[in-house]
Amino acid sequence: MSTGPAEEVTREVLPSATARYSKDNPWFGRLLENRVLNRNGSSKDVRHLVIDIGGSGLSYKAGDSLGVYPRNRPQLVTEVIKQLGVTGSEQVVLPRLAAPLSLCEALTDKLSLVGPTRNILESLVKKTTSEREKYFLGRSDGVSLLHVALKVQ
Repeated sequence: MSTGPAEEVTREVLPSATARYSKDNPWFGRLLENRVLNRNGSSKDVRHLVIDIGGSGLSYKAGDSLGVYPRNRPQLVTEVIKQLGVTGSEQVVLPRLAAPLSLCEALTDKLSLVGPTRNILESLVKKTTSEREKYFLGRSDGVSLLHVALKVQ
């Protein structure tokens, strides 16, 4: 099952002292396939990913390490910034990062906008008294609360 349009990811092969690409100099690839391997109801999320490394000069074989640094969709980042009523150029400080960065960069590359885990949602469903909140919290059709709140599909 594909996730839809290809998403940007980065790739890092370790250990290779002579590699041109690294965590600090990642190669940007395209996610071609993202398929869930485990059954519904599993407590784990195991996936088969296919990443296009064509043109990179990289090779991947069993046992190599792969680092994936996902990016949030630009449309979602733009909508969050708009809803916050800010420009995105504001400087923010995130835990475990030494230097400040722009809110736009933080939302694009450093923070997850995909939403809470299923366990958190199930816990919230049990605690809320609002039927509307229970409906949105209990949805399993892939519509995240953030998308519902921002009316972004």
